[in-house]
Formats: sequence, C-alpha cells, structure tokens
Amino acid sequence: MLRRLFNTSVYISLSRAMTTGTNLAVMFFVSRFLGAEKLGAYGICFALMYLVYTLTSFNLEVVLGKEAAVCREDPQRMSDLYGNAVTAFLAGLLITLPVWGIAQWIYADLSPQLLALAALCGLLLGLDMNLNGFLLGLERAGVETAVNLGSSLLLLFPLAIWPDHFGLTGVFALRAAGSALGIAVKAVIMRPFRRKGSIASRLDWFRDIRYYWLDHIAGYFLRQADILLLSFFVGLEELGVYFLALRIYLAVGILAEVGARATVPFFSRTFHGMESIAMGKLLRRMLLIFSACGVLLGFILATCGGWLISLFRPALDSGGVWLRWLALAVPLRMGKFILSAFMSSSRYQKQQFLVHLFSAGTLVLLTIILGVFFSTPGVLAARLASEAWGFVLATAVVFWRLPESRELRHNLRNVSGE
Repeated sequence: MLRRLFNTSVYISLSRAMTTGTNLAVMFFVSRFLGAEKLGAYGICFALMYLVYTLTSFNLEVVLGKEAAVCREDPQRMSDLYGNAVTAFLAGLLITLPVWGIAQWIYADLSPQLLALAALCGLLLGLDMNLNGFLLGLERAGVETAVNLGSSLLLLFPLAIWPDHFGLTGVFALRAAGSALGIAVKAVIMRPFRRKGSIASRLDWFRDIRYYWLDHIAGYFLRQADILLLSFFVGLEELGVYFLALRIYLAVGILAEVGARATVPFFSRTFHGMESIAMGKLLRRMLLIFSACGVLLGFILATCGGWLISLFRPALDSGGVWLRWLALAVPLRMGKFILSAFMSSSRYQKQQFLVHLFSAGTLVLLTIILGVFFSTPGVLAARLASEAWGFVLATAVVFWRLPESRELRHNLRNVSGE
C-alpha cells in the first residue's frame, strides 16, 4: 500500500506542481509585460474564476476520489458517479451567470468580456477537477499529470512566443482552451462509465455532499477572502503586490494540499478496513512528515522571499516583506491539510466544514476590521491569525473530539498495540 501511496503522491504532486507553476508563470507574464496595476486586475479575475469553480464543482473531486477508490470494481456504481459529475456541471451552468452579473456590478471598471471569460474558466475548471477525482480513485493519477502538461503548454507556449500580443482577455481565453482540451481527453478515458441515462435523475444526492460543498466554499474564503476584501481598501497596484506575495505563499502550501489529497483514497480504504495498516499509525506518520516539511519550507520562504518577488518585478519591494511574514504560517498550513484529508476521507466531513467555517469567519471578520484601520498590514495580520486558529481547531477536533466515536477509537488504536 505504501508504495501505491508514494506513486500516487508523486503523480498528483507533479500535476499540481504544473498547475501552480503555470499560475506563477502567468503572473510573471502579467507583472513583467502588463505591469503591477494589471496584476491587481488579474488578481480580481483570478478570485472570480476560483469562486465560480468553488460554487459549480461542489467539491466532487474529493467525493469521487473517495467513492471510486471503494467501488471501482462496480461498473454500475461508477456509472452513477459519472452521472453525478455531469449533473454537477449542468447545475453549475445555472450558477455561473448570476455570479458573473454580480461581479460585473461590483467591478464595473473591468471589462465585461474579461470577467465573463474568468467565470467561464472557473466553470470548466470545476468539471476538469471533478474528472481528476475519478482518476485519483482509479489510481490513474499519471493520466492526470500527462493531460495537465498538455493544457499548461497550450496556455504558456503562446505567451512565451508572442508576449506582446496578449492582454488579460487573451490570457483567460487561453486558459479556457487549455481546460477544454483537458476535459475532452479525460472524458474519452471515462467513456466506459458513460451510459445512456447516466445523468443523475434526482437531486437528493446533493444532500449527501452538502458538507463537502460547504466546506469547499469555506476553503475558498480561506484562500481568497483577503484579496476580494482588500480590493475595496487599496488601489490595483498595491493589491497586485499583495496578491503576488499571497500566491507565492499559497504555492508553497499547495505541496501540502497535493500530498494530503493523494492520501484521501488510502485514508478511505484504511478507515473501511481494506488495508493492512492501522488508521492511527498512518495519520501520525503523515502528520509528522507534513509538519517537518512545513518547517523546512517556511524557513526557505522566509530567507528567499525578497528574491522570489524580484523575479516577477524588481520594483515590488514590499512584496518581499509580506512574504517573509507569511512564511511563519507554512508549518501550520501543512499540518492542517493532512488533518483535513483525514476528516474528509472518513465520516467527519461535517466537523471539517465547521473547522473551515470558523477559520474563514475569523479571516473575513479580522480582514474587514484590520483592513479598514491598517490597510495591507492589517489584512496580513488577519491572514496569519486565521491560519493559526484553523490549525488549533483541526488538531483539537481530530485528537480530542473525534476519538469519542467508538468506531474511530477502534481505528485510532495505539500504535504500540498493533
């Protein structure tokens, strides 16, 4: 099992590293060729894209990865899961239009076409990531890695060859094309599970995934709330500087998210007694590894923050200061992700949602209060406080609250007693 876990983690890490690298490469293009003000506008559109993705994907990537890992030998059940993914996409179409309309009303200074393309990219990203959930559950993460490589090249190659010919609208048009390509290839791979009438005929399955979806929404605000709220307090140029520092910090944290996501099917199978290793032993090992990596990555980010910012645009000196402060939260973020993966892959999604909800609420509330009085430094302090609070809550829930369950006490038995 551990070898399969390692192989899946490597492929998923490569795939997410390519996605993160692609996002940073696009930010490099925008900051270098379009300027800091356009980088701020890109930050707003990026937040809109991920808002649509969050609302329309219903976080089925986790659900499908967990369920497909358990029932992948059952063609009928797999077909039903595929139908749920298609149903989610169709429901997402109904959600995208009002979200775009509200964004156009709030950010009237930005182009309607630009905001529309950002919303479309979010819708396509949702379906693309849900199909990745299937591949994860089937332990075919190598396919995801190969397809994402092609999508990234489709986006980056034109920007590298003709950098003077693309504005922000062109960037998001290329993003949409890359996502469409990835969806087409993955849909072909999923063809054995597509059957006539496989689209879910009833919507009560939304009840089963509501906490996954709500948790995804809370997670979105944990990543993007400070960008959206800061856009009301500062100009586009200062927003662009903070957005750049935050995206580099989140790019480091994505290593934790990637590794934690790769453990979902293994946590799920272990929780159901389908693997030889005990749940408690697996969880403790993963938490130790992730925390140690977080300390190392935080130190590297703190020492190299200014240099990383200068790669994008040398004049953005304040971004290095923000990044050094954000480095303090890297170990907390790494540990929190593995605890969240455990809750998502067992039967405690409601508890995970509550942890993320309180963390997101802390970030939003402190961002509004401190942002009004202290502008960007106040928003940064709100980010650090929410990361610390989220880690404390997740740790308390997993190691104190959840063991009250008789089933979980059995699965979290002492390593010495195995």
